[in-house]
Amino acid sequence: MSHDYDVIVIGAGHNGLTAAAYLARAGKRVVVLEASPTSGGMLGTNPIFPSAPDHLINEGGIQASMFRSTTIVDDLQLGRHGLRQIIADPFHVHLDVDGSSLAFWRDPRRTAEELKRFSHKDAAAYLEFANQCDALMDLALPFMKGHPTRPSGRALLNSIPVLARRRKELRPLVDFLTRSHAEIITERFDTPILQAALASMPPFCWMTQDGTGWALIYIAM
Repeated sequence: MSHDYDVIVIGAGHNGLTAAAYLARAGKRVVVLEASPTSGGMLGTNPIFPSAPDHLINEGGIQASMFRSTTIVDDLQLGRHGLRQIIADPFHVHLDVDGSSLAFWRDPRRTAEELKRFSHKDAAAYLEFANQCDALMDLALPFMKGHPTRPSGRALLNSIPVLARRRKELRPLVDFLTRSHAEIITERFDTPILQAALASMPPFCWMTQDGTGWALIYIAM
C-alpha cells in the first residue's frame, strides 16, 4: 500500500465513507481507517447480542431524516450501487407497560386519531404541535443543510417570507430554543403515553436543562 495520502479519514461509518467518496471524486488521495472488522458504523448490520449470535440488527440506520433532503444519492450514484430506501410509516410505536400503544405516523392527523382514544384535548394539542414543528422545519432546513457557522445570504433572504407566512406557528420558537424538553412536554400534554413517547424519541441531552426543547424538532424531521 502507498502511504502517501492527501486525506486520512478516521472511521468507516456512513459519515466517514461519504466524506471519503466526495474527497476521492474531487481528485484527492484518500485512505479510510476503521478499527472494527466491518465498515458502515451505525449503518452496519451485525450480531450485537452474545446470547443471540444469529440475530442480526441494524443499530442506527432507522432514521434517514436529513439524508433525504440532500443530493448525496444522486451525487454518489448510490441507487446504481444497490441503495433502496424503505420509508417506515408509522416511524415510531410506543408501547406502555399496561399493554396500550401509540403509533406516530407521517401524517400527524393519523397520530391525532389514535390519541383520541386517550384524550381529545391532547389530540388537538398534538396537531397544533405538529404544525409548529412543520413551520420550524420550513425555517430551519435551509440553514441545517448549509455551513454550520456561516449561513448563506440566500438562506437568510428566503427565511423572511417563511417568517411572514407562518408567523403564527413560529411564535413558540423561543420556547423550543430556551425552555427544557421536559417542560414543553408536560405543559402541552397530559396523556402519560404521549409524554413518554415524546421524552424517549429525541433525547439528545439532559432533558430538564434549559434550551433542550429544540430536540423535539426530531419529530418533524
